Amino acid sequence: MSNKRLPTYVFSMDKVASVVAANNYMSIFNPVTNPHFLAVGGFFISAVLLNPSSVVDSFRGWRITTATGGTLQDDAAVGKIQSHFPDPTAELRTGNPTCTMGAALFNVPAPVENKAAPAQIISLGEAGPLILTPGEGVVLRTEAAAGAGGTWNFSVVWAEGP
Repeated sequence: MSNKRLPTYVFSMDKVASVVAANNYMSIFNPVTNPHFLAVGGFFISAVLLNPSSVVDSFRGWRITTATGGTLQDDAAVGKIQSHFPDPTAELRTGNPTCTMGAALFNVPAPVENKAAPAQIISLGEAGPLILTPGEGVVLRTEAAAGAGGTWNFSVVWAEGP
């Protein structure tokens, strides 16, 4: 039995403050020049709201064809599932990167009560992973704030292959 597997990675952020406007919280993007594909296994999203809110806009995942600006995360911020894997080729951006939007892929409801919202796991299940070829990506975005004092937690897991 072979022990060889595709290099697999995770990027995770917690306690990211909600903002009072549309905001791109994080993008994962496969650069146009990358010879690899990215196989996204899932997104994990949760929220905590300290004050009740009437804002009901969802946290959404959208396909993108570009991602620039924001803060490009260093490879050291990405967890390797096995320490011997090479550094990832995916570009991860936070801090409201500029993205060219495509179709919406999923929605996570915003919390409206002053407590933690249950974690949402976005997985394609039987369909398999979301394959991002060069020039494709996903952005996690809100159209409005989750409420004053709200924070988001999110993670993405993916593999890279030839």
